[in-house]
Amino acid sequence: MRSAWPIVGILIFGSACATNDGDDVPAGVTIDIPAIDETYAIDLEVPAPDDICSRLPADGPCALACDPEALAEQFVPAGACAAFSCTLTDGAQIAVHACHAGD
Repeated sequence: MRSAWPIVGILIFGSACATNDGDDVPAGVTIDIPAIDETYAIDLEVPAPDDICSRLPADGPCALACDPEALAEQFVPAGACAAFSCTLTDGAQIAVHACHAGD
């Protein structure tokens, strides 16, 4: 009759090499993570850059915010740069920078 000790030894020493794949939770322990309550979720809508062009004011330097060359030629002195604070038609604020290289 054979002894069961070699089998027991393999089971004990073999299980000592087993890992839990980096989880810090011991085997047999479960963690209950509640679902996210979407009642407080915020939907942030960030307009695409091309959408800004459709919301420019009708006149002034801000009307040319999507055409930096025309903005520079019409509203920036030659050899200078300028920054304009613009209010879009929906009330959003943007900053527009333009430089006019000069003649």
